[in-house]
Amino acid sequence: MKNLAFRSAGIGSVILALILLVVIYTLLGTVDLVFMKGDFQVARMEDVRVISDLELSAEDVITGEELEYTYGEDNKDFNGDFNFRFEIAKTLIINLFTFKWEATDNTIVLTAK
Repeated sequence: MKNLAFRSAGIGSVILALILLVVIYTLLGTVDLVFMKGDFQVARMEDVRVISDLELSAEDVITGEELEYTYGEDNKDFNGDFNFRFEIAKTLIINLFTFKWEATDNTIVLTAK
């Protein structure tokens, strides 16, 4: 009976270690944010993490305009809130498990309304 407990502890610790590695990768992994207006790239934020500051000021935009952006297939509004941080984490995790590790795979495109 004692041997069964030791075997379960080893498997449990391996699973816990893998979960911890995925969480650390999600928090420290980076993506690039590309802000588009039509076919024209108006701004870019590189090496953005889940814990990064996600504010884009009008000074950072090439045209100097204050624009509102959407992202994803559902055209969700970009506010830099928890939902967008979840989108960053989702992109990182999907790319990790599908072995898409190129720089272009870690890019999130936001389009102006």
